[in-house]
Amino acid sequence: MLQLFTVAVSGDCQILVAGETAEPAAVATLEAIGHLGPEDNKVTAREVSQFVQKELGIHPDRCRAFSVPPRL
Repeated sequence: MLQLFTVAVSGDCQILVAGETAEPAAVATLEAIGHLGPEDNKVTAREVSQFVQKELGIHPDRCRAFSVPPRL
């Protein structure tokens, strides 16, 4: 479960997700120290999508989450 994270929102970007539509979309880049792995990534991506839907009103089908190793 996510306990602490930072969010940066940029509202002036155009994102094409799941076809051509003007509906809002979101892209999340997840960088973590530890807890990166196929199963952890699935759980984290689902939690991020649910957060984005609740707080920003963006449907999970329009949210993409990518996991990357930390920059040390």
